[in-house]
Amino acid sequence: MDTTELINALMPYILSALATILASIGAYLGLKVKDLLDTKQKKDIIEQTIKYVEQVGKLLGSEEKKKLAMEKAEEWLKTKGLEISTIELDILVEAFVNDFYGKSGLFQVTEYKPEVKEVIEEPIVEEDVIESIGSE
Repeated sequence: MDTTELINALMPYILSALATILASIGAYLGLKVKDLLDTKQKKDIIEQTIKYVEQVGKLLGSEEKKKLAMEKAEEWLKTKGLEISTIELDILVEAFVNDFYGKSGLFQVTEYKPEVKEVIEEPIVEEDVIESIGSE
């Protein structure tokens, strides 16, 4: 048996092995691309959710905002068929909030606190109020 006959005899097996290897590589790359797209979609959903919570929850404290953001993001992700663990959701929310609040200054974690403009050292008495109204 010469070399040509040997190659012709082994060719079906070589092509089969090559097809299996290429299919495996394709499947692996497909899963990686899907993971990347899912992660991007998760980040986009969480970003939009944080913006939503910031808009509708102006009077909420930071912990209330985080709780609302996590609830809404988890709900939205489920509707898209994207699974996310509580740990991953918490990390992504915290990372996004830190990125936005820390770098851009567009959003600020705030709790509603009435603004105090000046400190009054002496108690106000009725006569002082009447005098200040009369002097205007």
